[in-house]
Amino acid sequence: MRTDPLAIHRLLTWVTFIAIGMICLVMTGCGKEPIKYPEDHARFQRVIQAITTLETAYVNKDASGFHELLLPLEQL
Repeated sequence: MRTDPLAIHRLLTWVTFIAIGMICLVMTGCGKEPIKYPEDHARFQRVIQAITTLETAYVNKDASGFHELLLPLEQL
C-alpha cells in the first residue's frame, strides 16, 4: 500500500493550522477577568424596579400609581 506524499503533507499542514488556531482561541478566551460596568448594572436594576412597579400598578388597577411612573408630556 502506497500513500501519496502530497496528501500526507496537506493533512499535516491542516492539522498544524487547526492546532495553532485552537491554541490561539484558548489563549485569548481564558485568563482574563470579565469587564464589569457597575454604572450600567445599577441603571439596569433601576429599570427593572420601575418595570416591576409599573406592572404591579397595572395589575392592581392603581391609576394614580400608574400615572406617577409615566414621563410627563409637554403641552404641544
